[in-house]
Amino acid sequence: MAECYFVCSSDTERNNGKVKSCNMRFKFNEFMTPNCPICSAQMVPENEGLSVSELLQKGLREENNKKERI
Repeated sequence: MAECYFVCSSDTERNNGKVKSCNMRFKFNEFMTPNCPICSAQMVPENEGLSVSELLQKGLREENNKKERI
């Protein structure tokens, strides 16, 4: 089961002004869409590098470049 870090998407005051800003970051299962336990805003996945499609495109370009050199 893959896990990734999620960060809170809130950028304004929450919970009737009791939470001025929220910087919650936590590791969850990547196939869920969690809500922040502090302010209840939806959390979004944190980008930790290239996506799967970007990695595949990069690999394809590298293979095509190798074939052109031969």
